[in-house]
Amino acid sequence: METGDGSKQNKKAGIEFIAENGRAEEYDHFPCTERNRADQMDAYLDMLQDSLKKKLEILNSIMEYQREESDMLKSESVDMEAFDKNINEKVALAESIDSLDDGFEQVYSRVREEMMNHKEKYAVQIRKMQDMIGEISEKSVLVQAEENRIKLEVDNFAKRESAALRLRRDNGKAARSYYNNMKKLNYVDSQFMDKKK
Repeated sequence: METGDGSKQNKKAGIEFIAENGRAEEYDHFPCTERNRADQMDAYLDMLQDSLKKKLEILNSIMEYQREESDMLKSESVDMEAFDKNINEKVALAESIDSLDDGFEQVYSRVREEMMNHKEKYAVQIRKMQDMIGEISEKSVLVQAEENRIKLEVDNFAKRESAALRLRRDNGKAARSYYNNMKKLNYVDSQFMDKKK
């Protein structure tokens, strides 16, 4: 006989499984009895909400990485190693969102029909998820807009660096030309001195 604690353990195991693997079809520890259907449904709805909360946390982290990148690009000299590290960590977070989305879709496909048929029964959970999905949508738009802005900053940075590199190269060429001309001048002087003798 399963107790309420056992149901909580199953739910926790399910959430951890989905978080780690992003797959719902391989997780189904609930017995298929009428008595446990409500617990099963609650557990799945909790998994969906936890997945959305995790996605919000990841989006917040991505936004923080974007602020750091923007600050780096505005500074006089950019630590390219730190900048690359920041980008790699941000990309890893974005990839984890894909995994969360896959897991969410798989769990949602299991509960969709039950939720649609009994909207009033699950109204509180549905409202919470709708609110989180709205917040996720807003943050996703902000993240995308910021990525576009950062891309422009990176392009401008690359142009500045390229111009600075050209200037250094031109200055280097001017210096080489100056030294080469000085050598010629010295050479002429020494020829002149030799002929004078």
